[in-house]
Amino acid sequence: MNKITKLSMNFTRFIYILGIVILSATTVRSQVSTLYTFSSAAGTYTPLSSATVIATATTTTGATALDDVIFTLANGTIPFSFSFDNVGYTGCRVSTNGFITFGTVSPAASGSATGFTPLSAVTAYSGAISAYGRNLAGYFFAGNAAQTAELSYQTLGIAPNRTFVIQYKNFKPFNYSTATFTSPMNMQIRLSETSNAINVVYNISGTFSASILGQVGLRGANNIYPANINNRSVANAVNTWPASTAGAANTSTCEIINTVIPASGLTYTWAPQSCAVPQNQGVTNVTASSAQLTWTSQGGGGTFKVEYGQQGFTPGTGTVINNAVSPQTINGLAGGTNYSFYVQHICATGNSTNVGPYNFSSATAGEDCSTAPLLTVKGSLANCGYTVVSSGVSQNGPLGNCSDVTGNLPNDDRWYKFVAPANGKKIVIATTAGTVNDWVMQVWSSCGLNPTDLMKCGDDESAFMPQITLCQNEYVAGQTYYIRAWTYSQTLTGTMNLCVYEDTPCIIAPLNDECANATRLSVNNSTGCPAGALSFTDLSATPSGDAATCDATTKNDVWFVFNTSTLGDIRATFTKGTATTLKAQLLFECGGPEIACWNPADGTPKVLTGLNPVADYILRVWSDAGTGGTFSVCLQDICADPTAVISGNTTICPGNTANLIVDFTGTPPYSFTYSNGTTNATISGINIDPYILQATPSSNTTYSLVSMSDATCSGIVSG
Repeated sequence: MNKITKLSMNFTRFIYILGIVILSATTVRSQVSTLYTFSSAAGTYTPLSSATVIATATTTTGATALDDVIFTLANGTIPFSFSFDNVGYTGCRVSTNGFITFGTVSPAASGSATGFTPLSAVTAYSGAISAYGRNLAGYFFAGNAAQTAELSYQTLGIAPNRTFVIQYKNFKPFNYSTATFTSPMNMQIRLSETSNAINVVYNISGTFSASILGQVGLRGANNIYPANINNRSVANAVNTWPASTAGAANTSTCEIINTVIPASGLTYTWAPQSCAVPQNQGVTNVTASSAQLTWTSQGGGGTFKVEYGQQGFTPGTGTVINNAVSPQTINGLAGGTNYSFYVQHICATGNSTNVGPYNFSSATAGEDCSTAPLLTVKGSLANCGYTVVSSGVSQNGPLGNCSDVTGNLPNDDRWYKFVAPANGKKIVIATTAGTVNDWVMQVWSSCGLNPTDLMKCGDDESAFMPQITLCQNEYVAGQTYYIRAWTYSQTLTGTMNLCVYEDTPCIIAPLNDECANATRLSVNNSTGCPAGALSFTDLSATPSGDAATCDATTKNDVWFVFNTSTLGDIRATFTKGTATTLKAQLLFECGGPEIACWNPADGTPKVLTGLNPVADYILRVWSDAGTGGTFSVCLQDICADPTAVISGNTTICPGNTANLIVDFTGTPPYSFTYSNGTTNATISGINIDPYILQATPSSNTTYSLVSMSDATCSGIVSG
């Protein structure tokens, strides 16, 4: 059974829990069902007179007929911050299908389950206001602007009481004829500054012989009914547009037919409550002596009053905190004791209902990492004496990171700790089911709860129970590590069993097991090898699958990279250590063409010639299966580009000796050949720099160098 199956077994519970996760994790948002109050009134529809045109229909079909198009009004288009669902916006997206949305996610342009149904669509935009959400299109009559569809916007009034108006002019149901102007639909979505009220004003007339249905109302950051839906319902022979009722689902609609049409000027208003009731009470970060009380605000300004005490206390007799802010920390609790709290919204216009009680318990040892009990690391699984773990009473740490959204809320986490032994084995943190058979678990390297200290997370490694393994290279002997565990369900509490034990060390591949992690080698000078050789291993290396012309077998390989700089030819020496076979390949780049392949690679040094200057090249080294081990690699410049320069200008008497100076660069010993203009002479085995050449000419003579070499190669002469 996988996690999806588990969710489907309890789908109703999952939907409920999902709603809690979204609401509790996004405290700046609220519930549009309770944040906004609805009213309906007769009014006057006044078309915009100096509007900015978003788009005008220019044909009778397709996007140019304003059919299934989304237009973006960039941030700043709304000249004030309009608060929708307690989040401020200065831009929005406008759909030609009768609605607008907020946030960075664009609604679908079309689709009966998405683009035509903004309130029930699963699209994750941040909110929607639907004047009449359904498949609409625009009228177009060439040369007749009065009957042609247009989308526009305009700001009316003076700050701080401005109104931003989005106007739909001459729209129609998509399937209605474009030949005659029989059913014009005109609507305005009006957003008010300061009050943040929403008005939808209608001016719909003409013939609607067949019923059409559209969604009308508000949606929050998801389509969960009733929490994030505030919509209306109108049905022929049941009610009328002025007497609409609240929607019974996120799919509820308002009907238009000849006998049920909103009168011109009918205005639907959604206004934020002036002193809304607090929502979503909760408690988090509970310890033995403290807790954080949480709730969400539905707007309306004012302050909040919190009162708490032991469970069963009578409001008015508890501890009161005025001007409380969520999360509100309370201290001085008695460990392992049942408490409850109330919260009330205090407004200038009056106070909300006193909401509560919300019950919770203060903690015992292990509720948070600072009080985590110490577990002994057992020598083996056979030695495990499992510790019984009881679920905690609150979330004490960040959200989870390895299970799905339901398991990501550790609302009943419990903490333990252990000290890593020095035996160099892998450590296994194992669990078995108790009264609850589905848990999630984490391992942290410290109690500071810095996100970088989270090492691993486990979920469903053993049926629905977690198991975490730390290889010997993943922990530090003697360091304390922290285990955090919680029930996958947000409603179930109970027990599981926990044991930490040592096991056989992990087989760990070398760090340069993949070409992308190739170890960089330096090229030594011309005499730098073998002293500059570096040792490596291909033991436990994994196959990469790359081809090699000199070996068709599976290659458990390791990878290196080097740069040619301005050097010429390079010599590579591969020497076996504990590896009993050794092969190598030179590549232009990872996954690139092969330049050379050596089988075997050890023994005679390999000359790498014809390489591009200042370029990276790849070396790949491997052993036959079962023969891997240590080896060394040494790269050196074949030629040090030596030079010799002769200098001196001396006047002497016949028969005397003159000293000429020869300066070298390169690697000794040096040799050079010089000419006196008639004959050449060679001097070798020179280990000093500079070298003094004594000359005894019998007449005026010019000496010059003919050639030179150092310990590695021939060089350049001058002077």
